[in-house]
Order: sequence, then structure tokens, then C-alpha cells
Amino acid sequence: ALLATFALALPVAHAQTPDADRDAFIVERTLWVKPNRATQFASLYQRVEIARLEALRKEGKVLWYRVVRPMLAEENDAWDVRVTIAWRDAASATGESRARLSRSGASAPTERALMDELVIDQRETWVQETTLPAG
Repeated sequence: ALLATFALALPVAHAQTPDADRDAFIVERTLWVKPNRATQFASLYQRVEIARLEALRKEGKVLWYRVVRPMLAEENDAWDVRVTIAWRDAASATGESRARLSRSGASAPTERALMDELVIDQRETWVQETTLPAG
């Protein structure tokens, strides 16, 4: 059910280019969602977080992003959603991360507050990705 919900609600990736990756600052965000709340979370995530990432991509702060879901998450205690974001630079990533944290509080918009309540745990990790050319 979780897989089907996210497969329909969330895009899998936004275009990546090797040139854009060269200087990108990659952040991987892993989320664990409350059981039986996947449909509600996916809907809110699409409206709140994917819309925010798209706006940041249009501004040039985000080069690309990718949303990954495990195929059998409901059968184990694995993470539910992993979002990899290629930021233009470290300053864009850390500045936006601080802004996101300051928005998550009593003054947060209703949809964001609801989405945040559905998250059991989340972690952000700075990662280094290497993409090899096909062939």
C-alpha cells in the first residue's frame, strides 16, 4: 500500500546532468512515517515539499532531486522515503535547511504542520555521489 501510494503521489526524479553534479552539494534526507498514514503523508508531501523543491529548482538553488521508496517497506522497519537533493552549493543547502527548521513550529502553515506530525523520525546526511557514464 505504501509503495502504491508513493508511486502515484510523488515524482521519482528530476533531470540530472553530469555538469550540474560536478559542484553540487548533495543532501540525503531519510524519513520514517507513522504506520497507516502513507496516503495522507504522500499527499501533503507532494503539495508542501515537492512544490518547495520545484520553486527552489526554478530559483537555481536546487539542481535536481530524487525521491526513492523501498519496494517492501511495509514488511520491515526500513525507512519510508529517501529524498536526495543536489544543491547548487553548500550555502544554499545550509541556508534552506535553517529556514526549513525555523518554519517548523507553532507558526508553520497548517499543511506543513500536519505533514511534520506524520513523521516519526528524519535524518539529513551530506553525501558524495559519483555518477559513472553509461556504456
